[in-house]
Amino acid sequence: MPNAFVSEVLNAVKAAQRIQMLSTLTLAVRPVSRYQLRAPNSIEIANGIPLDFIIKEIPRLDGSRVDRYFIARSGKVLRSTRAVLRAFA
Repeated sequence: MPNAFVSEVLNAVKAAQRIQMLSTLTLAVRPVSRYQLRAPNSIEIANGIPLDFIIKEIPRLDGSRVDRYFIARSGKVLRSTRAVLRAFA
């Protein structure tokens, strides 16, 4: 009887350790934030992006590209420099 109880407790401890390890791994894999907000850089300003715009950069999950969204002070979201120039020129 005591051996069965001890083995049951050991199994419960091992299961708890596995759960703790899995939750730690899951937290380590999750990104804190997928996007970044920033002000326009000098190249974007030279291309006609106004200084009061905010650029939201979202890297793709496979890492192949970074999608950029141009956010006007009014809240309007545009997807390219060309769209910004058409809307605000």
